[in-house]
Amino acid sequence: MVTGAAGMLGRAVVAHCKAMGETVVAFDHQGLDIADEFRLNLAVERESPDALINCAAWTDVDGCEVDAERARTVNALLRRNHQRRADSIADERIGARAERH
Repeated sequence: MVTGAAGMLGRAVVAHCKAMGETVVAFDHQGLDIADEFRLNLAVERESPDALINCAAWTDVDGCEVDAERARTVNALLRRNHQRRADSIADERIGARAERH
């Protein structure tokens, strides 16, 4: 599952994963706003991905300088929400593998 899939990095990640034969669920900002942790969690539960890759960022340098608080929120705090969810996916996968052995 890739968030921020409409940006330059996101498009490249999606293309690479597909070229490697992976099934990719891709979300742009309109499809999934990672600022909404509840919706992020719902999407992850619905899609049940093996991996969660975040490519979302606010890259408007001038805008970030004018609104440093928004830049901090988007580029730091929201990534923390995303990372927590990615960590939980990894924990679930590791736990499932351990139970099978």
